Amino acid sequence: MCIIIYRPEGREYEKDWKEQLAHCWKGNKDGCGIMMRHKGKVYIRKGLWTAEETIKLVDSLPKTAELAVHFRWTSAGKTTKKMCHPFCLEKGKVTMMRGETNAALMHNGTIRNLCFKGEKSDTYYLSELLSKYHHTEMVQERMMDIVETIASGSRVIIFTNKETLMWGDWTEYEGCFYSNTGFRRKVVSSEKSNGEFGKNYYLEFDPKSNSYVRKTCTFF
Repeated sequence: MCIIIYRPEGREYEKDWKEQLAHCWKGNKDGCGIMMRHKGKVYIRKGLWTAEETIKLVDSLPKTAELAVHFRWTSAGKTTKKMCHPFCLEKGKVTMMRGETNAALMHNGTIRNLCFKGEKSDTYYLSELLSKYHHTEMVQERMMDIVETIASGSRVIIFTNKETLMWGDWTEYEGCFYSNTGFRRKVVSSEKSNGEFGKNYYLEFDPKSNSYVRKTCTFF
C-alpha cells in the first residue's frame, strides 16, 4: 500500500525528514510525486524514480509551502511514471507529469470497482471522472460526494487553487498528516497473526516520563 505525507502551509518537517522520506521510499519503490500549493497556485511533479531525486526536489521547494508527497506501491495498473501520483484534475491532462494546474489528487488505498486489466490504475479512473467537472464551489461539493461514494475506506487528498480537500482516516504526527502509519521508523520487533497481518512495535519518546514507550501500528 502507498503512503502520502501531507504538510500543511506554514508547517515544517521534523528534523530528520530526509531519513523519513528515505524510509517511506524503501517500502514504496514504484515511483513518487509531489504536489504543492504556493501563493494560490497548484504545482505538480511526478515520475520520480529514486529516493535521492525525491529528497532533492522537496529540499528545493519553499519550506513553508503546502505540500504533499506520494510514494507508490502498485496495487492496480502498471508500474509506470504516468501512473505515479498526483493526477491532474483538468480534462485531457490527467497524466500530466509536471507544471501548474487548477487541481490535483493523491490516493492511498484500492478502489476495487475501478481495478481493470491494463496499464491504468484505479486512481487514474477516479481522476479521469473528476476531471470532467469544472472546479466551482458547487461542483466541488459534488466531487466530494463522488469521492466519498467511490473511494470509501481510502485516503484521498485534493489540492485546488483555493483549498485542500481530504477524506479518510489520517494520522497526525508533529504537525504533518500521514495516510497510514508506515512512516514509523523506530521498529523494534514484530509478530505475525493469522499468517498475513502483523503488529509493528516501535519506540517513541515520551517527554512526560522522559523515556521511550512501546507503541503498535499495523503493517502496510
